[in-house]
Amino acid sequence: MRSPSQVLLLAVLIVSLILPPGLPVAGAAKVDPGAPKAKRILLVGDSLSIGLGQQMETAFAGKPSVRFAHLGKVSSGLANPAFFDWEANLDAQVKAHHPDVVMIMLGANDDKPLPTPSGRSAPYKSASWDVEYARRIARLHAIAKSENPAAAVYLIGVPIMGDAAFDAGMGHVNGVLAKTAASLPDCAYINVRDVLADASGAYAPVARTASGATVKLRADDGVHISAAGSRLLAARLIETVAEPSGLPRGELLAAIENRDLTPMARPGRPTAPAVTAVASAPASASAPTVAAAEKPAAPVAVAAAAVAAKPVAAPAVQVAQATAAPKAVAP
Repeated sequence: MRSPSQVLLLAVLIVSLILPPGLPVAGAAKVDPGAPKAKRILLVGDSLSIGLGQQMETAFAGKPSVRFAHLGKVSSGLANPAFFDWEANLDAQVKAHHPDVVMIMLGANDDKPLPTPSGRSAPYKSASWDVEYARRIARLHAIAKSENPAAAVYLIGVPIMGDAAFDAGMGHVNGVLAKTAASLPDCAYINVRDVLADASGAYAPVARTASGATVKLRADDGVHISAAGSRLLAARLIETVAEPSGLPRGELLAAIENRDLTPMARPGRPTAPAVTAVASAPASASAPTVAAAEKPAAPVAVAAAAVAAKPVAAPAVQVAQATAAPKAVAP
């Protein structure tokens, strides 16, 4: 009498003889060797990037040509790594996603003195502050390219702000961002100041839709950005990044709904659409063109609630989504 193990072995041999050769193993993915490799895009930033990330996630969802991830942290920046260490967190994201494109939207909370490696404090807007801030940006740039030396890095400027004095003062941060981007390989600065401004360049809290309705672009604090405003920002980023990355620009823009908006300085006083020219972007990951002569806008101090990045399931897309919405300003 045969033992159970002998019976099992005999059954396996019989099945192997019956099945035709070359049958795929159960659960094995069918891979088209000729299919283009998906572009891996990572967006990181403070609270102003959260709604932007959600809109870009919508544009990329279901697109096998893109894998998108986003990490947003409220009240974060480069001035206070004790609160949130962007070097460590960006490093973790880069190791997890191996991005081909990294977009960084920081600066909003960095209008304050910076401690320097020498132990001294660099006053805000001073020459030593500029040097230290550029050093910190360069560190992020190096981390962004650490897993993929050919990765393209984009520094996103901060939009126009509602408070004129704050807006004017914060322009200094964007100036350093633009200058630093011009000095780094495979790096470009994206000026978004005009995206949420009217045709004259004035701060636009609202916009008029094609049907004549009025929608909010900004929160009442004059700082944070609504879903409608985030759609306009997402369109600007796609306009800048898509073609250099080999992505279908028109198809991605079409996925951003309700972006036919005319920013207005005040309700009831419509203006012509704001200029939509984009900052120069890398023509390829290895040969960027940088808009170095821009007069950028101002960053902003943002709120104080933590935002965690969580993966979001979508067909052929891996997304790390910031789940908390922006809150009130923390001066």
